[in-house]
Amino acid sequence: MYFDDTTIILCTFNRAPYPPSDQDRWKNPLTWSLESVLLQSDSCRIVIVDDGSTDQTQEYLQFIKRQIPSRPIEIIRNNYRLGLCSSRNIGIQSTKTRLILFADDDCYFRPGWLTGAAASYSWCADRDRQTAALTMPIYVRSFWPRGIIPRSMIGRLNASDELCTTYFDYFPAEYQAHPRFGPAQGRYLEPFLIERLSGVCLLERASLQRAGPFPEDHFWKNDYHEFLVVSSALNKLGLHIYHAPDPSLGAVHMKYGAAGRYPQGLDWSGRGDTQIDLMFCKCALGDLIEQSAEPKLGSGCRLNSEEFAFSEIGAFFGFLLGMNIEWAIRWVADSYQSYVVGGKSISEVASESTLSLIEREQNWDAALNAGISYAQTKGLSLPRRVILDRTAHELRSRRIC
Repeated sequence: MYFDDTTIILCTFNRAPYPPSDQDRWKNPLTWSLESVLLQSDSCRIVIVDDGSTDQTQEYLQFIKRQIPSRPIEIIRNNYRLGLCSSRNIGIQSTKTRLILFADDDCYFRPGWLTGAAASYSWCADRDRQTAALTMPIYVRSFWPRGIIPRSMIGRLNASDELCTTYFDYFPAEYQAHPRFGPAQGRYLEPFLIERLSGVCLLERASLQRAGPFPEDHFWKNDYHEFLVVSSALNKLGLHIYHAPDPSLGAVHMKYGAAGRYPQGLDWSGRGDTQIDLMFCKCALGDLIEQSAEPKLGSGCRLNSEEFAFSEIGAFFGFLLGMNIEWAIRWVADSYQSYVVGGKSISEVASESTLSLIEREQNWDAALNAGISYAQTKGLSLPRRVILDRTAHELRSRRIC
């Protein structure tokens, strides 16, 4: 089985506010993530990169090592915070296995998740020699998809169609009566080609090395563009990314510390009663959601709403400038409408802005200029003034500026 040649890399920062001896240890996001992974396989190697945490992370990790000393767990601690991209690269350098599975430190991974991911990757690799990666569904504070959407909208990164989408928390409409693969007791929905990685993905190590490391330019506080850069590099190499849409492979992403603007999902009414079994404790999904929905900065990549909007707008704009300048200008004009005029960041992770319209415009303008600066470090030759003038013209043509 593929997971015997897989390393799970879990990068973490301040996701263990409670010590392992405390009765509230179950409230630690790292508990949900690590213990649900440990229940998946006795043989799969796990590398945990602690990015200079200042909470109880090291105490909790040492507790786990004492409880299960025979398990192949390696703990790497950065002396100070380097950022998520640097931590990912450190984890990659520490392993030699064929496959690398990136797991978020505030997710819950249901039983059978690793086995299903390995089976799905095997199915892809056996049929397509260019297979480089597999993404799995990520359901926000839920065990089930948020809704149903055409397959063509999931995981897109295409300059010709001007599509940059995720929708990894949706179910593809075409798959409501889609054939499955695998034995009778372990059948999964067939993966399909996409163009973009998600935060929970299984990658072939050799392909990832060809694509290059995760970007360590530290231009943005939350490394918002990391998987865009790697996805684009894989696409340019002609390597293929697949998505496994089967709900049984969905990770429950708690979005710890993000108040957000999350709409109700398909199973909203029954989530509070769902019980979760971890390695050393039990808890209810509703309790984990309650813990996660309380705003918390200084944990993971959490930023306040305005810092998040700045990073999101700047990072996407800078990245898109390297793909298609006209698309980038239209996209950043859309962001002006949503953020400056509407007071909302593009992502639902952030709550609505509390700044005045003038302050939001200043923040947007700063993000716009930061995005251009980032693109220039990547080889953009078009002068800043030209980009600003063309963006202003796009806004005037829409009569929103």
